[in-house]
Amino acid sequence: MLGKFAIDQFAQIYMADSMDRTSSPNITWVPQVLSSALLGGGCMVAFWQGMNYIIDCYGFYSNSAIAVNTFIRSIAGAAFVRLVRSRPAV
Repeated sequence: MLGKFAIDQFAQIYMADSMDRTSSPNITWVPQVLSSALLGGGCMVAFWQGMNYIIDCYGFYSNSAIAVNTFIRSIAGAAFVRLVRSRPAV
C-alpha cells in the first residue's frame, strides 16, 4: 500500500517538474532528481511486496518460483522493446 501511494505522488511531482519548467535556466535540477529517486524507491517497495508474496505462497519451492518470475519479467522486457513504436525526432 505504501509503495502504491509513493509511486503516484512522486510520479506527479516528477511530471510537474519535467513538463515545461525544466527548460528554464532558473529552475534547479534538485526537485527532479529527488522525486525520481523517491519514485524508484516506491517501485522497489512494490517489487519487494511481490517477492514476499511469492515466497509466502510457494514456501519450499519459492526459489523456483522466483526464478520463473525473473525469467518471465526478462522475456516481457525484451518483447516490450520490440513492440513499442519509435518516437519521431523532434
